[in-house]
Amino acid sequence: MTTLTDQLQRVESLRQQIEGYGKLAPEILKKIEYRFRLECNYHSNRQEGGTLTRQETRTVMTGNISVDKKPLKDILEMKGHDEAMTQILRIGRGELNISEKRILDLHREIIYEEDLERQVMVGRWKTEYNEIINSKNEKYGFLPPDEVPEAMHRLLNWLNTEQEKIKRGGKNALHPLIVAFDFHIRFLTIHPFHDGNGRTARLLSNLLLVAHGYPPFYITDEEKDTYNRYLTDIQGYGGKPDLFFEFMVGLVVRSLQLTLDVIQGRDEDQEDWAKKLRLLKTSLAADKDVQIARSDEILIEMVEKSILPVIRMLFEKLKEFDELFTKKEVFFGSDIQTNLIHNSSGARELFLKLLSEQKIKFNLNLSYTLSGFSKAGFNTFFAFIKLTWAVDDFKYTLRFENVENRVEKNFTLPKFYHQFYAQEEIEDIVAKCGSILLQQMEERLNPPDQNITRLL
Repeated sequence: MTTLTDQLQRVESLRQQIEGYGKLAPEILKKIEYRFRLECNYHSNRQEGGTLTRQETRTVMTGNISVDKKPLKDILEMKGHDEAMTQILRIGRGELNISEKRILDLHREIIYEEDLERQVMVGRWKTEYNEIINSKNEKYGFLPPDEVPEAMHRLLNWLNTEQEKIKRGGKNALHPLIVAFDFHIRFLTIHPFHDGNGRTARLLSNLLLVAHGYPPFYITDEEKDTYNRYLTDIQGYGGKPDLFFEFMVGLVVRSLQLTLDVIQGRDEDQEDWAKKLRLLKTSLAADKDVQIARSDEILIEMVEKSILPVIRMLFEKLKEFDELFTKKEVFFGSDIQTNLIHNSSGARELFLKLLSEQKIKFNLNLSYTLSGFSKAGFNTFFAFIKLTWAVDDFKYTLRFENVENRVEKNFTLPKFYHQFYAQEEIEDIVAKCGSILLQQMEERLNPPDQNITRLL
């Protein structure tokens, strides 16, 4: 079993390997910086509900802030986060000036509020109570607003004391990583801002790491629940932070390995176009030799490996819309019969039933309807997305239809029956569904200049 001590030893071992390469070439340093900007920008904003995809994050990072049909708030906050990450990655070792002013300025840089009443909250300690529903589905309230200034003052005094111990090399000095992550816990327990506390905490902890010569960490979608569970246990139930420290140090191990991979030319991150080109080349090579005709067995394999993964991710990712509507209905089936489903397992059972009854002719359909918008008084409406898979003799083709039954011509995805959706394609399909639903919501809200992000 890996302990915290083991993790810290692994960190130092990897750091020594990296330092053994001496001064790195500018192009290597540039690539390392880009990778950490991308990972931290994308994952940190996504963790707080940001809607930008990985490719859209890259677009913002290159200076093009016009991301089609995405909320302005998400775009500007991504831009601000990237600017903050760039500054952090370029600070020198030993630059540890974290003051109240720096924290407030950082918050002002990464948070955007369109509402005039909320704009005054940016870059200032909170003036209202805030709380969350934690990972155990229980309400947890943070420090009262009037106690925040003194609590932040005490936190920074504690941090400066620990930093001084590290600088002097005293025997009672904590490891820099433990200081960074203990600061992380203390900051989030205070929750000093009305919004953006998680992003601010992660940026400040990364500032501490980089200043001590360590790479920044990032938390993926798959790791978010573990991160939140450890914080819930510490904040709400007095749990010891040891498991949280082990988890976070493990993330630094990953970042060090990423750095080493880039140096050694084993970096696997590629632009989306490169991944898609690789997939295309693979499919083209296969297409020359393989042609499979439609059959019941082939349809089952196609549904299992392509359609059900899409449905599974749709239920998981689009549930963020649920709190805005009073009702959700998802129907799946053929052009002859459709039925209400509640998950991908229900879709599978229905498909097999329809197949056995010979009720699948030309199409498989999935309709996703959200009705009774609940956040705009009498201006209630519904949003709708329909996915149709045309099942021909030698291929199946996906297309979208929106609430007016207009076919979305910009997105069709044909596949031969021996080809199945890659993970990137499944994510693209689900992202397209979310974008279509959000676009319908924005079009129906009045007045026209109200931004849907004010309601989310």
